[in-house]
Amino acid sequence: MKKNKEKKNMLIFLGIVIILFICLSILIITGNFNYIDTKFHSFILDIRNDYLTSFLNVITNFAGASFLLAVSFILLIFMKKKKMALYIFINLVLAFMTNEIFKSIFIRERPVGINLILETGYSFPSGHSMVAL
Repeated sequence: MKKNKEKKNMLIFLGIVIILFICLSILIITGNFNYIDTKFHSFILDIRNDYLTSFLNVITNFAGASFLLAVSFILLIFMKKKKMALYIFINLVLAFMTNEIFKSIFIRERPVGINLILETGYSFPSGHSMVAL
């Protein structure tokens, strides 16, 4: 019974995430996200400081491709549940691939002027956010 409830909750969460992604995608495609972009960029520039930047760079590395693939590979080697470790690894690879496909569909340039780290490629969807999720 508990597994059914967990599965139901996971499906509800997945549905909410998909709906939010679709709404955000529509806003970006139609150009109606520009107001939010401008406000968010102003906020980031207002709170920007060296300590926060250093802290967020560390967090960013935990959701980076190199780190997550290394962790998933280590799990694949050392985890007793090999099937689960394989699912984690496959999930990461599919998330990376899906992210690249979406980036090539949306072709959204990175914002200029608030770059704290050097990233290449398009900005939406965020690879770090997508893979971390």
